[in-house]
Amino acid sequence: MFGGTCLNVGCIPTKVFVYPATLAAAPREAARLGVDLSLDKVRWNELRDRIFGRIDSISESGRRYRAEELKNVDLYQEHVRFTGPRTLTTDSGVELTTDRVVVAAGSRAVLPDVPGIGLPHVHTSDTVMRLDGPPERVVVGGGYIEDNGDGSVTVVFADDDGKPLRVAADIVLMATGRVPNTERLGVDAAGFDLDEDHTLSVDANLRVLADGKPVDGVYTLGDIANSYQLKHVANREARVVAHNLEHPDRLRTIDYTAVPFAVFSNPHVASVGLTEDEARSQAAAGTDVVTAVQDYGSTAYGWAMEDEEGVVKLLAERSTSSRGDRTGSIRPSWKWWRTPFSRWTWTCLKTRRCRANVQRSRAARPPTDRINSPKACSGLLFETIRAFGG
Repeated sequence: MFGGTCLNVGCIPTKVFVYPATLAAAPREAARLGVDLSLDKVRWNELRDRIFGRIDSISESGRRYRAEELKNVDLYQEHVRFTGPRTLTTDSGVELTTDRVVVAAGSRAVLPDVPGIGLPHVHTSDTVMRLDGPPERVVVGGGYIEDNGDGSVTVVFADDDGKPLRVAADIVLMATGRVPNTERLGVDAAGFDLDEDHTLSVDANLRVLADGKPVDGVYTLGDIANSYQLKHVANREARVVAHNLEHPDRLRTIDYTAVPFAVFSNPHVASVGLTEDEARSQAAAGTDVVTAVQDYGSTAYGWAMEDEEGVVKLLAERSTSSRGDRTGSIRPSWKWWRTPFSRWTWTCLKTRRCRANVQRSRAARPPTDRINSPKACSGLLFETIRAFGG
C-alpha cells in the first residue's frame, strides 16, 4: 500500500464518501425549509468503484515509481524488523545495514480481543468502505460477536446494570481507534525508547531516542512518531527530516503548536489549540483567560439554514484582544464578521494561538517549521468553517 493511511483507507476515501452522503441527506434537510426533494437510489457499488478506481491506481503508481523508475532505490515489499539501531532483516532473510534510517511505519486499526473478532462480518476502516453493497444493519464498536449462520451476526453488550444486550447486525464496524506499529518493528532489539502511547520517543529534531539520547542517523515521522495521526503533521515532519538528513550540521526542529483536528460527522466538529480547562490550568498566575461563544443559528446564514447545532467557541488571553469593549471582554466587531472566509479562518486561528500561548510567549519561529502554516492547516480549517455552515 503506497500513499499511507490517508490516501488508501483514511482521509481521501472517507471524504469522497462524505460529499455524496451529504447529497443523499439533502431531502431530509430541505423538508425543514419548505423544499420537497426526493432520493431515488444510491448506487453504492458505482460510487465505491469510482472512488477506489482512482485511489488504487495512485497507490499502484507510487509502487511502480519506486520499483521501476527511481534510480538508486531498492524496494522490498515485505515485513522488516530491526535487529539493531541501523540494521534490519526482511521476512525472506535479507539483511539491510545503513548509516541513516527513517522510520515511517505508521499505525493500524485496533481490534479488541473479544470472541468472534475474526468473523468475516467484522470490519475496520481498512475494509468497510469496500463492501459489496451497503449493509442494512451496522453495529459500531461492539462486545463479543456470535455468527448466526445466515449471513448475519449478533453482537452481545452489557447494559449499565450488567444485563446482556443482544443486537442483530449484518456487519460490525470496529471503530475503536488506531495504534502505532512499533510492536511489529523489533524496537527492543534496536534499543529504541517508547512513549506512553507506544510511539517512538524523539527529540525536537525528530531523531529517535535510545536511553534518552538521540540515535545518530535514525529519524522518524508520522503516526509512529506522534499521537496526532494527521497527514498534515506527517508532511511537516517529512520536510524537517529531509532537511536534517541533508544538513546534519544545521538541524531544524519541529513545532507542534496548535495542531488542528476535524471530525467529518454531521455536523462537522473541529478544534485547534487548548481546551478551556487546559488554558486556565496552564496559564501563568494573573492571566485572564476569556471566552466567546456564538451559535451559528444566530447569524444570518445560520438563520437561513435553521441551524440548531453549529457553534463557535473562541478562547483568548484578555490582554491580547484588540477588539474588546471597555470591560475587556471579547466582542467581535462588524468588520470581524464581514471578513472574507479565508481571512476569518486565520483570525480564528490567531485567536486560538493566543490560547496556546497563554504565557505570552512571543518567540519567533521559522515559518517552514510550523505545523499551523497555511498549507498544513487550510484544508482542516476550511472544514471548520463548513462545520458551521460557512
